Amino acid sequence: MVEEELEKIFNQGKDPCYLIHGEESLLIEEAAQWLYHKALGDGAEDFNVDRFSADDSQFSMDMLIILINNM
Repeated sequence: MVEEELEKIFNQGKDPCYLIHGEESLLIEEAAQWLYHKALGDGAEDFNVDRFSADDSQFSMDMLIILINNM
């Protein structure tokens, strides 16, 4: 079910930024992995992906806003 929902959203057009949230960490990780593979294919993940977690001590909304504005 989650993959079908993600496929529907993704097929509406690629966005430069995705926010994945929820209470089920396994579903969050599965959604993130699905999105990586769908969006990047065989692309260079190190260059094309920034991943942040709200649990990360270095995460801040200010940093996220700056990164989004620079896309």
